[in-house]
Amino acid sequence: MMIENTVRAQTGHLQIQAPGYKDGLKMRQVVPGVAALAADLRRELGSDEVAARASAFALVSSEERSYGLMISGVEPQFEARVSSLPGLVTEGRFLDDPTAGEIVIGSVLSRNLRAGVGDELTFSYTITIHNTGGEPAKLLRRHWVITDANGKVEEVSGEGVVGEQPYLKPGEAFRYTSGAMLDTPVGSMEGEEQTVHYIP
Repeated sequence: MMIENTVRAQTGHLQIQAPGYKDGLKMRQVVPGVAALAADLRRELGSDEVAARASAFALVSSEERSYGLMISGVEPQFEARVSSLPGLVTEGRFLDDPTAGEIVIGSVLSRNLRAGVGDELTFSYTITIHNTGGEPAKLLRRHWVITDANGKVEEVSGEGVVGEQPYLKPGEAFRYTSGAMLDTPVGSMEGEEQTVHYIP
């Protein structure tokens, strides 16, 4: 019973992962076109007990403390066939629109965040920039590419970060926190920051 519950809540009976994922466990090691692959498998197997998923670990914060959690992106229309999660919802409802900006959270996290049905959650990130070179440097610009689980891409560019262009001497660091609104529970972010070096 315990094994079956674990299988239906998390792992499934069979997983398809990107080559090298088990060795590196990097979020970028994803199966491309996973929703299309799941659809092909359902057709080939003649079964609707196949669903695409994306999983990642995250840190979520309230005013008092931070909590580690696992985020799973699912295909709502197929999740009930492979998982027990839809049946565990006691308030509100499980997801039913794969394009809606919705998320289902557990009762303990809901209580800790003081978040209820209909409340909005913002995804935030913290970045630390270190000057590991031998010369002072100033951060001039940043360019981020934010992609949600549906493949919708948003590009963010501009001068500095959070309204600042920090000047860092060798060995110094600058840390900042910002946020992004996603229409899906899971997404990715990559980009670059441009600096100029000052030669004394």
